Amino acid sequence: MAHRSFDTLIAWTKVLAPAFTKPGSINALLVFCGWVLTRGTHAVTQALVELGIQGRVHHERLHRFFSRGAWSTDDIGRLLFAKIAEHFGDDGILTLVIDDTLVSHKGPKIFGLGSHVDAVRSTRLFRVFSFGHVWVVLAVCVRVPFSQRTWALPVLFRLYRTESTCKRGQPPFKTKTQLAHEMLAIVSQWASGRHLRVTADAAYANSTVLAELPSNVVFIGAMRPDAAITALPLPEDQPPTGRRRKRGERLPAPSDLAKAASQRWRSVDVHIYGQDTTLEIKVYDVQWYRVAGERHLRMVLVRVLR
Repeated sequence: MAHRSFDTLIAWTKVLAPAFTKPGSINALLVFCGWVLTRGTHAVTQALVELGIQGRVHHERLHRFFSRGAWSTDDIGRLLFAKIAEHFGDDGILTLVIDDTLVSHKGPKIFGLGSHVDAVRSTRLFRVFSFGHVWVVLAVCVRVPFSQRTWALPVLFRLYRTESTCKRGQPPFKTKTQLAHEMLAIVSQWASGRHLRVTADAAYANSTVLAELPSNVVFIGAMRPDAAITALPLPEDQPPTGRRRKRGERLPAPSDLAKAASQRWRSVDVHIYGQDTTLEIKVYDVQWYRVAGERHLRMVLVRVLR
């Protein structure tokens, strides 16, 4: 059974071969297999040790593969995305997630290091800073037979660098949301018209990401409780002459709609965080013009029953 699983894993790596030269494909396979076997730190030299070839293959060969190799991470992501879509996109919809993660690093020769807020260790009243890399990652969600949980397979990622760091060199400064928008534009082209469902936290639910969202992308995220929302414009609201109306009537903020008695809460049973839970919801069709333009949004207010 183990040999069959390993053969399947190697077969999947062959999908990525077009992204490399022939020598580069061999080096990539060595690193990949070595890191699969590694239980500790995933270093290049450790990959050689795990494969038992440290005396026959010099570690500089694999270091050159990363520093000067003729390959692109976006090309690898494109090939991997196509394979995932082929196997896991039966209903025509792929679910993506976007988030940023901090990886602590130290060292005078490591590129792109900066001081960033550690969201895991910080609280609302006390912020903890850590030195390292912040990666904005776009991943595809898949269900696999050996696990009850959904897995997220990264296909695109971008290194976020602070504005002060970018002033000392290239590339130009981009916010995390600008990097997310850039990756969404790329993956929507890869999808070739296939519908994409993207989820992210409240930090990415802003105009940078949503204002020019591709037509085949549906975004699911958290709205500000004080968001300036309007109703959808109705045909009968359009003037007989002149410019058409882009927005409907102004609505109360989401926090006020949650308190309003004009619409009752509706109970729904859901399975989240590994357990069955009952929630109460209110549903509105709205526009968030300042953030998403004329796009129609489905706003769901949620109240958790303790």
